[in-house]
Amino acid sequence: MEEKRFLFTVDELDNAINEEIERQGLGEYDDFLGYRSDYISDRISEYADSKVDIYYSELMKWLPDNTSWLEEALEEFGWDGCGKDFYKAVQMAQFLAYEHECYDNEDDIIAAITYDKFRDMAYEELDLTDMTIEEVLDAIDRVAWNCKDTDDVEEIEQALIETFGKVEEE
Repeated sequence: MEEKRFLFTVDELDNAINEEIERQGLGEYDDFLGYRSDYISDRISEYADSKVDIYYSELMKWLPDNTSWLEEALEEFGWDGCGKDFYKAVQMAQFLAYEHECYDNEDDIIAAITYDKFRDMAYEELDLTDMTIEEVLDAIDRVAWNCKDTDDVEEIEQALIETFGKVEEE
């Protein structure tokens, strides 16, 4: 049986991935990695919801620079949809603003999730033999780019398997 050749150590690959995540500015999306939903849209909703202020004083600090979001929330949900509660309307405005920001950065969020999924799968499921670190990083970026329109995290996992191949069990 042919011996597998790895052109890098686990530590070298981890360091390279960390540097690439830093270079691409993907570290700010670490919050999305903690959500274990299978759908990116659900992760975005959970994240946006977690960012909404609960204290009236914080809501009032946020509002002056974001009145257009309050208008949008009232248009989308109506006064009745906000429970006829001004503070609830501001919270819904915050939710919309954070959700919109996430969708504006969805490609980066998908890239961060792709790198995270790669780490979860790399050492036990993916075949990395005879690949350089640069080839691995390029392949991860291609998977993230090709999955930029997906909402399903399982599609990212499947794309990683298709790109790298599965480790053959001995």
